[in-house]
Amino acid sequence: MWRRWLCASLVWCSALGALADEPEETALHWVRARGAERCIDPTSLAQRVEALTGPVFGRPADAERSLEGEIAPARRGFTVRIVSTSARGEKRGERTLASPDRDCRRLDAAIAFVLALTIDPALAQRGIPDEFLRLFGEEEPPEQSLLAELNAHPPAPLVLPDEPPAEAPPARPAEPPAPRPAEASAPPAPARSPRARYTAWVAGALLGRTLPRWMPGVEGVLEVDPRNAWPVALALRAFPVAREQPLAGDARGDFTAYALALSTCPLALGSRARLQGCVGADLAYLRGQGTRGFARNHTDALWDPAAELALRAHVHLARGVGLVGQAASRIRITSQRFTGREGTTTQTVLEPARVGITLSAGLSYAF
Repeated sequence: MWRRWLCASLVWCSALGALADEPEETALHWVRARGAERCIDPTSLAQRVEALTGPVFGRPADAERSLEGEIAPARRGFTVRIVSTSARGEKRGERTLASPDRDCRRLDAAIAFVLALTIDPALAQRGIPDEFLRLFGEEEPPEQSLLAELNAHPPAPLVLPDEPPAEAPPARPAEPPAPRPAEASAPPAPARSPRARYTAWVAGALLGRTLPRWMPGVEGVLEVDPRNAWPVALALRAFPVAREQPLAGDARGDFTAYALALSTCPLALGSRARLQGCVGADLAYLRGQGTRGFARNHTDALWDPAAELALRAHVHLARGVGLVGQAASRIRITSQRFTGREGTTTQTVLEPARVGITLSAGLSYAF
């Protein structure tokens, strides 16, 4: 698909190369649709194009031509659409590329090269960059594939204004085509919405200020990004046992904690390294058992709901694998307390802080 599309661009541009003058001053408008935030940014794309053509981009108000490009996720991979218009808004041409590759950064060289060909068609006669040739990992060498397709579709001969056109032999009258039975026009296929992206990660976690001391544990998270709405994450946290935690006076106790959290992330910055601001709620189950002071083996448990504000950092490494870290504050909604008995008297032995902290870091996988 790539090879045919780009070779067609080479054939089309090589026919214009002999008459091409200095490249026109061009304005570049590059858009990354939702779900394509990790793809090449406008500044980097413009630098790669000008590495092939020289300085050609200027202010939109002064440009003689405008190139409008958009990259968007498809059902499989990504789709790139490039439209060339004149300064008066007249459409000059359009190109579309569909690639099943899930890593859109592998399209960088192809997009830049086709933009460069659109700006300066003479590039088709000056050779193909090595970086562009390395995109084709086919069974035969890419140079041979490209040359074979160019030879199979040679550019049309050009007729210069000062040369009379060659006389063509008289054309035979064309036979009228055989009538075809009327075919019912099929209704247009409905547009497909982009596929949701799923990311799962497992991390080590620390729970602080909720119980007397920091408690180590683990966290498992599944995040669903529907691409046309805010991503939603479901987290399960477990802090198995914190032994001999200090209570009121000389008392001690063992504690366990489990939490189920649901959050959404309306704020996001970056693509390959992404920073998210998230809001949500969690429900924690806290259980304490006295080990010394008050009544030994006295057990108390709380269902502790809380609102959650989190800052999450996600760094993509390769092939869906990444690193993720999160700092979250849980704001308690109720004022429940742990109680204990000393003789026949029930007393408060622990009141969790109004604002708790959860820290986590681990490995993620996107699929």
